Amino acid sequence: IALCNKSQLLMEMGSAAEAAAELELAVPILGEVGDERAQGSFCGTLALAQARCGRQGEAAASLREAERLLALVDDPIELAKLRCMAGLVAIVAEDRSSAVAALEAAEEQAKAIDVQPESELGQWLAELREAL
Repeated sequence: IALCNKSQLLMEMGSAAEAAAELELAVPILGEVGDERAQGSFCGTLALAQARCGRQGEAAASLREAERLLALVDDPIELAKLRCMAGLVAIVAEDRSSAVAALEAAEEQAKAIDVQPESELGQWLAELREAL
């Protein structure tokens, strides 16, 4: 988890390549210990880091794996955050229609669970809205 948290800080500092490298080490470890929720969540972060490094194919694969893992644990908040990440990946790929669709799906999930703007999901939603 520490490597994953470090990678999130690296992403916030604009160091996507370093974040991707950290996550590529950490995500398999989470799989080995059986933490599907954390593994799925950080696969989404990995996808965004990969996209920001121009690795669109890998980003798409990471998003698919994240969705598969988060579906196993039925975590609507993490799934909504993943939708936001998918929207940001789509923006990097200059696919505005997919980004808008991802935002709409995330907002629908957020409404169902009464998400507050200051929450982590609320912040992801705001970031995606601002990027659009």
